[in-house]
Amino acid sequence: YIQPPIGLTQLLNSARQFYPKVLAAQQRQAHAKAQLIGAEGGYDWQLDQALKARTSGYYDGVYLENKLTRPLPMMNAKVFAQYRISDGDFPIYEQDWVTQDGGEASIGLSLSLLQGRENDERRFQLEDARLELALTGYEQLKVENRVLIEASTAYMSWLLAARQQEVYRNLLQMAELQQKVLRRRVTLGDSAEVDLLDQQQELIKRRSQLLKADNALLKAATQLSLYWRDDSGRPIRPDNTQVPTQLPKLPELQHREKSVWLAEVIAKHPQLQAMQVKRQQLENKRHLHSEELLPKLDFSVKLAQDLGNEVENLNELESVVGLQLSVPLRRRQGKAKVSKLEAEIRELDYRFNGLAEQLRSELENGLLELHNSIAQAELAQQQVTVTDRLRQGEYQRFEAGASDMFRLNIREQMAARAQIDAVSASLKQSLVVLELLGLSYQIPQYIH
Repeated sequence: YIQPPIGLTQLLNSARQFYPKVLAAQQRQAHAKAQLIGAEGGYDWQLDQALKARTSGYYDGVYLENKLTRPLPMMNAKVFAQYRISDGDFPIYEQDWVTQDGGEASIGLSLSLLQGRENDERRFQLEDARLELALTGYEQLKVENRVLIEASTAYMSWLLAARQQEVYRNLLQMAELQQKVLRRRVTLGDSAEVDLLDQQQELIKRRSQLLKADNALLKAATQLSLYWRDDSGRPIRPDNTQVPTQLPKLPELQHREKSVWLAEVIAKHPQLQAMQVKRQQLENKRHLHSEELLPKLDFSVKLAQDLGNEVENLNELESVVGLQLSVPLRRRQGKAKVSKLEAEIRELDYRFNGLAEQLRSELENGLLELHNSIAQAELAQQQVTVTDRLRQGEYQRFEAGASDMFRLNIREQMAARAQIDAVSASLKQSLVVLELLGLSYQIPQYIH
């Protein structure tokens, strides 16, 4: 069964789906999702129960309390609903536990008016978990992008090794054919025996070249197997029949408007967006610590109604309003935390600007390299045409007896070298395009 050729798109899809580094990055994102769920759980309902019973002594009171509480994502607020009931006698200092025979039902609300009004630990943890999930998404993009660049490089190296093997195989076949012709000439007395020895030496040289090319192709295929995997994720080393006959079709970035393309890439670049997310995390933390410098002023309200009629003074609806004030007198630790975070934010801003400038420089150099590689590929192709014409002319002169095998071998070697250089230049051009797409995180956009 002959395996179909491996296209670049197939290879990159296989790497994205099965490469271990990509799978590890996906698990880091799954971890961040679990953290977000845990942070959201900070706003879940909570049920608390308390039972107190006097089992000995003069008083025999029993008290049961059930309380349902839920935090709200605003003003550090909490709402609660409570039911409590008591039975028996209590000492005077525990009269707060006494209820009617049907118990007491109550609802209430508490919230912060100063410290905790705009931000609190629970809200901070929730937002930080959301931002961390976004960060792991950018980290996964970074890992995938790096893997796609590595896979593309391995693919181009494999194609080059395959083309080199093909050239050296053809070169060896020509030498073997010439060996037969020369042996016949020596037999007929048209050529000297030493010419046959020279040709044998050339034949050995070309066999050595082919042997090296075979080994290079085997190594390139082994490297490619890291990214080419079966449905179970196991590496598969491709064979020679899977080498495509044509180079992958890639976008012609050299025709893009340079300034427009650079602006689009910089504006949407995942590494810069990840730094913006990190900055937001620092801003949120600074805001939280700034809140801690404020006085703590909490407001609470509670409505309660006893059920039953055992205790006369507990029959009416009760409403309780409370205020609690706490003022920090020494705030040096809080101020130090805020100052430290402000310095970290400024540092991150400088790093952001530096990264943006570096990316722009690398993209501009990449475009220059692309134009250069295109010119080099055109020159290499011209060299193929010239050396092939020289080879054909030398062969005709050899057939006419006006040349010798030494000159013909040189022409053939030069033509073979030119073919390899042309293939290498074409692959170099494709690789420069892929590196530019990788630098701009656009490989999946164009290779699909």
